[in-house]
Amino acid sequence: MVMRRFLLPAFLFLVSGSFCLQQAGAEESVSLSGSVAASGQLQKEMTVLRFNPDETSDSCIHALKEMHETQEKLEKLEDRTNDPDLAVARDVLESDYEAALEMCGPDARRMCEASPGKMADGLKKACADMRRGHEETSSE
Repeated sequence: MVMRRFLLPAFLFLVSGSFCLQQAGAEESVSLSGSVAASGQLQKEMTVLRFNPDETSDSCIHALKEMHETQEKLEKLEDRTNDPDLAVARDVLESDYEAALEMCGPDARRMCEASPGKMADGLKKACADMRRGHEETSSE
């Protein structure tokens, strides 16, 4: 448990930083447009979870690890421009983003609903951004 407390914030930071790299590459490919939207919402959830990393479930952490591993594989495949596995890797990454949203969203929402009156201002803003992003993606 103590090890998790120290590693989780670093892992959340590392994974959220890789979203920016993925979003930059995604602009070049129409097939990743869903991943761009998913990564934006997931980034908002990660912002909420960084306020109390201990609230992050094991299923969320596992989904984030899977997504990060897929991102690394995709980066390696992109170096080989004619690799036929590139399209498959992009599809897997899109699925990984969706899985991470499904696993991490409830953790972030639970944090936002726990004690709205007692939240720090930064967490209130992060929760409002997350809710707004969720409303925008569900109305599309």
